[in-house]
Amino acid sequence: MGLTGLLVYVSFISWRLFFFAYTDNYRSQLNRIRYNLVPFKTIANYIRNSGSVDFDVLIYNLAGNVVAFMPLGFFLPFAFRGIGALKTFFLSFAFIVCAELMQLVSRRGVFDVDDVLLNMIGSMIGCGIYKLLFYIFAGRR
Repeated sequence: MGLTGLLVYVSFISWRLFFFAYTDNYRSQLNRIRYNLVPFKTIANYIRNSGSVDFDVLIYNLAGNVVAFMPLGFFLPFAFRGIGALKTFFLSFAFIVCAELMQLVSRRGVFDVDDVLLNMIGSMIGCGIYKLLFYIFAGRR
């Protein structure tokens, strides 16, 4: 169940990262490589310009980047029972950075260090939820 869930999630998130952005916005190849290596630049820009940015775009790019990667942090320890939070952190980080690099190289998205930060927050929240549920349902036996 855990490995199947992880594979379904990875397939879904890959489709979202490379082919479908949000609402009716399908990803196409950008004219040039785009990237942001300055931490919090994109996040600050969205917050600073929140009055002139559509609310759904703001939510998708900030909260969506967190929520979208919560399942990764949940399914990794669920699929591979022996790994803890630290291994989940490093596996999530490797997956997220590889996905961002693939977006950069394929020009089907923008490599953004803020996406990595938000995705990692989501992954670790997902890991925390897994640990909490494991404690509640299995740890009390």
